[in-house]
Amino acid sequence: GVKLENMHGEVRLVGQQAADGVMACLGHVDLDAVTFHGLQFSQVRSPLEITEKQLLFGTRARRFAPGEPQAQLTAKLFGGDVVADAVVTLGDRPTFWLAAQLNNGDVRQYALEMIPGRQQVGGKFAASTQLWGGGEIHSLRGEGKMRLREADVYQLPVMVALLKVLSVRAPDSTAFTDGDIDYRVEGNHVYLDRINVKGDAVSLLGRGEANFDRQINLNFYTVVGRDELQLPILRPILGEASRQMMQIRVDGSFDNPRVTPEAFPGAKQFLQQVQEDLARSTDGQDVLGPAREVLRRTGGTLR
Repeated sequence: GVKLENMHGEVRLVGQQAADGVMACLGHVDLDAVTFHGLQFSQVRSPLEITEKQLLFGTRARRFAPGEPQAQLTAKLFGGDVVADAVVTLGDRPTFWLAAQLNNGDVRQYALEMIPGRQQVGGKFAASTQLWGGGEIHSLRGEGKMRLREADVYQLPVMVALLKVLSVRAPDSTAFTDGDIDYRVEGNHVYLDRINVKGDAVSLLGRGEANFDRQINLNFYTVVGRDELQLPILRPILGEASRQMMQIRVDGSFDNPRVTPEAFPGAKQFLQQVQEDLARSTDGQDVLGPAREVLRRTGGTLR
């Protein structure tokens, strides 16, 4: 089931067990520290209810004392405040459901704990998630959002690689300061349905996927200025134009990303289509000879 480690604190319980073996307990969790999947939580406080079939935390648990108000599970993580509700269903194959939100997280503290050797970052972030599943990783499902504000993350490996491609002089702590990510979790994979990395000079919009082994596969296109500052009527036009101007692919890992820029991807697709159409309409004649000569002089290739 859910594996918790390095627990320090106390849990208070009041309950009873009936003659038929059915047990019911109400209580309160008060932990100074606990580690879950490498994440160290502190000041964990929550109402708790234990039944024959479930463990319930936060507002899902009944109140410990008459008149006590309902309360969510609260904790500290990365310098921010966590609020959550959770249910663990007991049995031969335990399952869980979790809804949590992190506010005012510290980017620097996150880097200190999770990214060895990459401490020169800063800023604030918020995150929300819903997760559910069982004991096996392939059963994990979920969705959530992350928001990054007033940050200087230019020393992270992915950002360093992107800055080089965009010819932004590094270190430049103002190149990208905000970011939004919407994601889904399916087993070992995290699908990033929307990535919006915002800067005053240029923004990156994209999507992609990652996994719990820190492997990534991302695609971005460039937008001049901040996306939210564009007029709504112009945003789709400028967005499509940006897609034609520069597309950036990022793969490899978070710690060692490979960045591949592709200028004018629409033009490449157009030339490929011309080649296919001409090949179908000729009898072996080299009608592509003039095009090959132009591309040879400009350093291009045509396959």
